[in-house]
Amino acid sequence: MRQMWVVPGALLLLAMALPRTAGEDIALVCYDGPFESVLLNGCVDDCRSFETLEEAEQHCNALAKCGGITKSAYGDAEAINLGVGLYEVRAGPGIAAQQGDMSWIKQVDCAAASGGLQAAGGGG
Repeated sequence: MRQMWVVPGALLLLAMALPRTAGEDIALVCYDGPFESVLLNGCVDDCRSFETLEEAEQHCNALAKCGGITKSAYGDAEAINLGVGLYEVRAGPGIAAQQGDMSWIKQVDCAAASGGLQAAGGGG
């Protein structure tokens, strides 16, 4: 039986009240966000990181315990120098304030048939 990601209602409401980013208007199918200055707590798959949001999304979708994706506050140049990607798959459901980070929270019971990135405001 496949495990489904569950976010407690109060936590999801809190996340929904957080400010969304203006600078990065990328929405993901089956994810809420992006949420500015938010870090999803806990690692899944050793907090594996990816260079693109699309790669992180595909990997998170393949992991039943993945609760979302956090874009690191490192910044492009520093992340490359450290040899890590900007986008980490995270466990959640807890969140923490982290200046400069940006997170997308995986929705419960969402079947992303086509999956993928879309411009914010697009269907989903």
